[in-house]
Amino acid sequence: MHTAADRADSGTTHFLATAAIIALVVLTGVLGLWLNARYCLLCTDSQKLDRGLGLIVAADSENAARRGWGMISRAADNGHMPAVIARAELSLPQLPGRYLRSYPEAGVDARRYLPVSEKQAVIDWRLLAQRNDLNENILYNVGVLLRQGLLQEEDIGSNAADIFQRLADSNNPFGLFALGHQLHLEGDYRKAAKKFTAAFAAGRHPEAAIFMGDYHLYGHGIKPDPYRARYWYRRALHAAQRLPYKNLAGNLKLTAEKRLQLVERRIQALPDTPPRTIEYRVTGTPRESRVLVGSVDNPVGRVFHENGEQIKARYEGGEESLEQNVDSITQGIDWIMQTHVAQIYGGKTPIKLRLVQD
Repeated sequence: MHTAADRADSGTTHFLATAAIIALVVLTGVLGLWLNARYCLLCTDSQKLDRGLGLIVAADSENAARRGWGMISRAADNGHMPAVIARAELSLPQLPGRYLRSYPEAGVDARRYLPVSEKQAVIDWRLLAQRNDLNENILYNVGVLLRQGLLQEEDIGSNAADIFQRLADSNNPFGLFALGHQLHLEGDYRKAAKKFTAAFAAGRHPEAAIFMGDYHLYGHGIKPDPYRARYWYRRALHAAQRLPYKNLAGNLKLTAEKRLQLVERRIQALPDTPPRTIEYRVTGTPRESRVLVGSVDNPVGRVFHENGEQIKARYEGGEESLEQNVDSITQGIDWIMQTHVAQIYGGKTPIKLRLVQD
């Protein structure tokens, strides 16, 4: 038979046990919340990537950067492709020129705290290169890393030339530029100019425009013309401030600005010159005519029938398209060429236009 004292002791013991269990549950919950807040243990893979990048960008110590790295690695190990891309990029000791950064926010300052693992980079890049649904920008980066020797052909099962050709065949501006740059290194400036022009037409590639400016400034395969060089440098400066080109390794905006300063000094030092002759060609059909300038296929505009009645002329040689209603195809072609001349030379240089037949 239990006495009142026994029942009191039993109640006290039960209370203490219950309190201990409650305290343990609370502490476990608090610890779990703390661990999740610190290490993102219960986060989705997308959350791990976002939190990891945030820690790396804001890191002021190796400990914080490594926690962020661990979050990204766990997401990448789960097969989360954006995290695989992030780890592949951040594993490299440095990014080569012309590399298109997927995560530009994780810059040089943050990278100094990260573990460099070229072996891990190769593993991740190999995994990425084997995917059939790989984003063209990532495929381009594979080609850049192969060309720079940071990846080897046996690692990927392909070479840089093949990758860039695949991209160029789909009218990708990065692939077209890469082929043009290779032709430039080989000294085939005329063929390179065609690729650079195509790269700019396909996607406003700023470095392609810088090369075209250089060709016109120094006469690489083209008659020197500082005015046309200025025209291309201006286009390069405008294009360099657009996505995705802001993410290219290097500062193309600064490069274009310096080139513009150089060519402006050249133009100011020029003596008075006789009228310049601008050659152009016209191709197309009775319903649409395309106007091309120079020795390469460089369409600057087109004249076309709209709704079977109105004739429109559209200038497409600048950063923004300009459009004008005209009374005839001939008037539209003349307006396009006058607009093009004004874009390049302004109103101070006398110009003669000459139509060239193919």
